[in-house]
Amino acid sequence: MLKIYCKSDIGKSRSSNQDAMFKKKLSDGSYLAVVCDGMGGANGGNIASDIASRIIGMLICERYKSDMSENELGTLMSDAIADASLAVYSHSLAHPELFGMGTTAVVAIIKKDGNAYISHVGDSRAYILKDNDAELITHDHSVVQNLIDNGRLTEEDAKNDPRRSIITRAVGVSDNVEADFCVCKLEYGDILLMCSDGLSNYYDIKENAEVILNFDEENRAQMLIDKANENGGGDNITVMMVCRIEED
Repeated sequence: MLKIYCKSDIGKSRSSNQDAMFKKKLSDGSYLAVVCDGMGGANGGNIASDIASRIIGMLICERYKSDMSENELGTLMSDAIADASLAVYSHSLAHPELFGMGTTAVVAIIKKDGNAYISHVGDSRAYILKDNDAELITHDHSVVQNLIDNGRLTEEDAKNDPRRSIITRAVGVSDNVEADFCVCKLEYGDILLMCSDGLSNYYDIKENAEVILNFDEENRAQMLIDKANENGGGDNITVMMVCRIEED
């Protein structure tokens, strides 16, 4: 059995919430979850994330079939993200004051058997929490992550690097975008945690995995938002959690 919880918060430093999310139970009992984090400030990050989350959600719901293979699901998700990128980009061309807006996207389809299909662009993340540990499933498309990959920056130094919010790939800054895709498995008791960087930059999910896993299920998302705000709350905070639990 799958349960999904989500919450979004403006944080302590922003004047508006430019994050957006979408969730839907699909025809076969699977869940679709989408988290987007808009970029562009006054140039419409909130508009970009809203357009992208709605279009990704709508297109996947329309095109999803329960018997799709792994490759077909990957194509479904990447096509929906690409179509969203075109829609955001086209909107910015039609409204020059919004030109340059864009958004991250992390998208998951979680089947009742626990198989999770994840596609993402940017630095919004997906983690699997299990056995009092957290594994980062996605790989940030960011300047700082590139420096880490090239051995020019350590993970520890990256936490405070002023470039940590500069992303190298985004939905909507051009008419197409390439999304990464991966597959993982949720066992009973595991949590798929999807979030914007307003959480991951202000709360160490791996370090606190045991706390998260053992916290009251109904209030986990709010607890994470509270912790990020206690640690500065310098950005919008969005949390989407899919829990796989045994049937009663």
